[in-house]
Amino acid sequence: MKANKILWIPASLLLLAVLACGRSTPQESPGDGSIGTIQRVNDSLEHNQARVSGTDQLFQNDSLRLFGGGEGLLDLGDLVLRLLNDTQLGGVSVESAPGEPLFARLYLELGGFTGHLTGSGSQAVFTTPGGATIRVYGTTFYIVYDSASQTTTAGNIDGSLEIESAGESQPVSPGAFRQALPGLPPSAEQPIPFTIGEFERRAREMASPVAALRSLQIITAEPLPVDVDPPEFGEVSIEPPEILLGSECPGADGMTQVTVTITDPSGVASANLSWFLGGDQFGSLTMERLDDQTFTARVGPVRDAGKILVSIDAYDGNGTHAPLEFTIPAQFCIG
Repeated sequence: MKANKILWIPASLLLLAVLACGRSTPQESPGDGSIGTIQRVNDSLEHNQARVSGTDQLFQNDSLRLFGGGEGLLDLGDLVLRLLNDTQLGGVSVESAPGEPLFARLYLELGGFTGHLTGSGSQAVFTTPGGATIRVYGTTFYIVYDSASQTTTAGNIDGSLEIESAGESQPVSPGAFRQALPGLPPSAEQPIPFTIGEFERRAREMASPVAALRSLQIITAEPLPVDVDPPEFGEVSIEPPEILLGSECPGADGMTQVTVTITDPSGVASANLSWFLGGDQFGSLTMERLDDQTFTARVGPVRDAGKILVSIDAYDGNGTHAPLEFTIPAQFCIG
């Protein structure tokens, strides 16, 4: 009897231990809605504002923050990101179904990372507070957002990606990068002056991917060319070409219509016309826009004969001004 009792107790404990090993917490199980993992490489890493000491499961719309020299590895399967210190990610999500090519979305609030995207048909979309959208189709790349200057930098080490800003999307060639500022299209391509390993080492040394890019003198977006040339006047139409006065001229109303063509690479913002004959016979008005390059306005009415001085002031989209002056004769009909 004693022997049976002694044997029974260890057997029951063994059964409980087996059952316990079969259970796992929700954060450790990849089969309960997890979309990937985040692994701490160096302090400090927060996952949904909770400190990470090892590896956490990631779920839809999770957020991540690295500080204090932190570094982490985000693994979504076909997409792996090395998150560098002073980086914040929000809205981490996977929109593809299991077994399908990966389609991931992430919001880079500040800082940056290097990344690898593999798998046929996989895609990752990153957005930043500066209004830029980066679409990555593979393979090795980096993205940095400088919150101080609101500059987004997207570099393509090898593979395929594009950056969109201000409604304009531009591809980034392998070995090149582009930058984007709020409200402006992406900059021209420039060659990447470092390897991905050199960038990661510099970011660790300076505890910031933004500082690393600044030290490499590539953080400032290439200035866009500014149109400094004034608008150009084309054909001027005056109908009738002279103003006729007096009762001897049937239908004469002391007025004429001036229509002018104005061109400028940055677009014509406005055109104003003023006229002067003498005394109280003068006027000033904004010309009516007929299309992008054609403007029109009425001159008059006038009562006296003479030469009417007409001035047109045109302004382009950058505020550059161009003047035009001419005269229109006014005379009485001779019966």
